[in-house]
Amino acid sequence: MPFKQPVTEIPVTKKIFSNKFPFVFFGAVLAAAVAVIVINIFIFEIRPGNSYIECTNGCKDSKYPKAAAAFCNCIYNEAQPLDSCLKEYEKVKEREQKDTLVTAINR
Repeated sequence: MPFKQPVTEIPVTKKIFSNKFPFVFFGAVLAAAVAVIVINIFIFEIRPGNSYIECTNGCKDSKYPKAAAAFCNCIYNEAQPLDSCLKEYEKVKEREQKDTLVTAINR
């Protein structure tokens, strides 16, 4: 019959899948997460946190512990706006820097 076509075999190419994509993708995601954490640790001088305790825990490791403690007190105990607390932090930090410099010179 005219509608009957001869059966021809179509060459099927075997696709080889690579596991490269999942490793590259998840490696990039992991690298981005690590980069965000590391940058967050070093980029901010002070981090107030979500509670007074969390804020004061960061004071111990701060370069200027008195200034950090004053900032936490201003934010959580005095309930002042962030801008005024940051100004207070800068003032106490400058005083702390001067005290450290005078102490180092007197030694």
